[in-house]
Amino acid sequence: MTRGLECYLIRMSLSDLGRHIDGVYIGCLVYADDIILLSASVAHLQMMLDICYVRGTEIDIMFNAKKSSLFVVGRACDVLIDTLTIGRDTINWNKSMKHL
Repeated sequence: MTRGLECYLIRMSLSDLGRHIDGVYIGCLVYADDIILLSASVAHLQMMLDICYVRGTEIDIMFNAKKSSLFVVGRACDVLIDTLTIGRDTINWNKSMKHL
């Protein structure tokens, strides 16, 4: 794993945003050049996106909002949810998830 992606994991874990299961932090999953953020709160998810954006600018990584996607699981899946952004770009909400 590159040093930059390690820093994402560390910053997300230290932020205490995202999900924990049995005391294990799983709010930020990284594989190759993909980052998956997990959060039970839309407000916390926006904070996590802000951390990604700020850290990305520090290490010269650009996030593409058009290639990014937001997905809801559970009771809120039919509720209208606020728009989230990474930097100044809006990320779209989707009804299904596909990972290539």
